[in-house]
Amino acid sequence: MHIDRKPLFSAYPSGIPAALVEALDHVEQVLNRQEDKVVSAVALSNFSLDSDRAKGFIRDFGAKNPISTRGLVVRLKPGYKLSSDDAAWFHPEMGKGRVVASLAGKPGLEKIREVSTTENAIGISPYNCSIGHYARTDTNEIGMATEKNVVIVDTSFESLTLPLWHSWIEEKVDVGTALAQWKDMSVSNHENISTKAREDRVALAMNVGATDVVYSDEINSLYTDGEDVFITNHAIKVPENKQIFVHTSALGGYREGRVSGDSKFVASDIGLSDNFYSWSSMSAEHKKRIQSDCSWDGGKSFNTFVLRQPTTTANLSLRASDSANGFISEGQYAMKKAKFSSQPIHDYLSTDLLVSLTPGSAPGVENHIELPLNKDHELMSEVIQNFPALQKKFPSFKLYNPALMSEDNQHIRIPREVVLHLTN
Repeated sequence: MHIDRKPLFSAYPSGIPAALVEALDHVEQVLNRQEDKVVSAVALSNFSLDSDRAKGFIRDFGAKNPISTRGLVVRLKPGYKLSSDDAAWFHPEMGKGRVVASLAGKPGLEKIREVSTTENAIGISPYNCSIGHYARTDTNEIGMATEKNVVIVDTSFESLTLPLWHSWIEEKVDVGTALAQWKDMSVSNHENISTKAREDRVALAMNVGATDVVYSDEINSLYTDGEDVFITNHAIKVPENKQIFVHTSALGGYREGRVSGDSKFVASDIGLSDNFYSWSSMSAEHKKRIQSDCSWDGGKSFNTFVLRQPTTTANLSLRASDSANGFISEGQYAMKKAKFSSQPIHDYLSTDLLVSLTPGSAPGVENHIELPLNKDHELMSEVIQNFPALQKKFPSFKLYNPALMSEDNQHIRIPREVVLHLTN
């Protein structure tokens, strides 16, 4: 079986980036271990690496050298057995989707909080989610502009879906059983998980002041034609009216349009690039926009979801991508103010990226870089090993409580009871 790469080739006229080719080859190898159970696989125009989610696999599950991809539709026989290797293409944000609802006033985004993967509550999940105020401006034939305001809820509910996804992977469940559980498992008086997730998205929209729902979709799901199982990964099942919303980037927002042609599934976004806006390279206006219009929980000074550049900076052709999906854009919804997932993977970023993304001195921003208290962290290890020399060069830098340091600053005085606790 070979993954159909034509939509992706179309989106990158100058050539698919090498990292994406390597990732596709890996996914192909994984699927071909059960080749007789694989009907087809398509890499959509938004096929990309989800590096934050891959780091999350390390953080949350202790995975070794994982990869996570987005932008696929995989068609399988019910007997295909899932395993941890399938995490490369089977995205953990199951049930993820969007709800767009009309907005008349100012949204109460301060009411929204992030919900952990073990907490039974409504909110946004820790990875790749957002809820915000977006606006589209249209100009009529006599030059008069009108603004349409909406709330867009773009979420998965991992407290509900991640334990199920993880059990499928760990227990090597066949996709036929996974499909049955997905479609038939009632949750809180809802018919199934998909219905529950949609209602929670609607509830979030209404909680911040939205009214009528004008659009809804589910981009990570399981479907069947009565014979095979279709698993979507950031792909929209085209609705009857063919109207869809396509995400561009955290700061860019969404485009609304319609799909021409007879495609059953199209890309839900334009993919994720591995390029970021570094703090030092941003204009004052860019920095102000992030600080005033974007928020997230967790207390970190930067957010990788917000700072990730659109794939158009990585040679994706937007016009070619639209053509591959038969997408005809009818307007852009720009982000006015939004709350995003915290992306709790800061401790797993490379030193160069950590330094690049951390804000420097600015009003309300301390000029420091947070490192985990972990000797295995590459930069923290350097700090610990070179502490005496660093303290001589930067006398005001105190890695440890000065009251616990020896006179020569080469040793730290650990309370005896702490040492005895560790050694007994």
